[in-house]
Amino acid sequence: MTSPQQARIAVSDDERAEFIRHAEEIAREWQRKYGRGVGVRRIYYRLRGVSWSVVQEGGRWPDWVKNNLIAARRNYLRGDRGPMSIDPGLFSEEGRELVSWSHHSDIEDWAYSIPPYIPDRWENQTHRVLVVCEKDGLAGLVEQACEPFQVSYICTNGNASISAELKVQRRIEGWQRQGLKPHLLYVGDHDCAGVHMDRKWVENINLDHGIFERVAITLEQAGDLGLEFETVDPNRPRYTKSGTIDKTWPERARKYVERFGEPGATTAKAIELDMIDHGLEGLIQEATKKHIDQEAWEEKFHAGLRVRNRGAELVERIRVQLWWGSTHV
Repeated sequence: MTSPQQARIAVSDDERAEFIRHAEEIAREWQRKYGRGVGVRRIYYRLRGVSWSVVQEGGRWPDWVKNNLIAARRNYLRGDRGPMSIDPGLFSEEGRELVSWSHHSDIEDWAYSIPPYIPDRWENQTHRVLVVCEKDGLAGLVEQACEPFQVSYICTNGNASISAELKVQRRIEGWQRQGLKPHLLYVGDHDCAGVHMDRKWVENINLDHGIFERVAITLEQAGDLGLEFETVDPNRPRYTKSGTIDKTWPERARKYVERFGEPGATTAKAIELDMIDHGLEGLIQEATKKHIDQEAWEEKFHAGLRVRNRGAELVERIRVQLWWGSTHV
């Protein structure tokens, strides 16, 4: 039997498409006025304020709006440009970071703050690499692995938000327009939730001819690194963060054991990425090196050295000129 709430959200595809069209109009108007994306709740209140037929007082609640806009934005990311899709770039999740402004105490402070000349080592490469990490708490380790190779990376907190997926999608599309082949290297847990998070990236991102690869962590890697495994047992209760029993756990654990446990076993091994205190850097860098033309890489490195040497000569010339000018004031 359909509940009153379920009945209230049973709308036709035409009504859903009309809702998306109205939402897009509001988002584009907001971007024209303020030069940035709009929040989902603002869409809800704007539509409700004009008593629109699908979102009105006593009708669809904010979750219905949010869920349908999530679906429409994911459709766009997958390449759908039809009436059931909407550009995620029209929305914003800003305001979650502390923003500060840099300044200089004196001219010397400014001079020392000038960044060094860093050439693009990927300029003459035909492949591009981007690392996705499920754990934002490991951003420091991921940065250490990516920085020497100038590899782009993004760290999420569990399942990625649409804004994170959009950033990755736009970077990939930019590479593809240049005729480059993207490689998405994924780093995450190997447990009941983690083995599905990488699959969602494959489903939600349009890689086209790109390659998706789980770099870490696997059960084999955990064994090689001597890490301590967790045990997935469907018969052992699991609790949520609020302290209640997780009713979805037995089924999720059973499916995990069927897929990754030994034949006939009732439990299976699992491992969280947080268990790694060494080795992650090497795993990411080895996976990156597979997509680098080493000869072209070295050629670009030496070209960069020549430019740096030329820059040092120019700086010395400026220093001499400043000294000469100071003695003739």
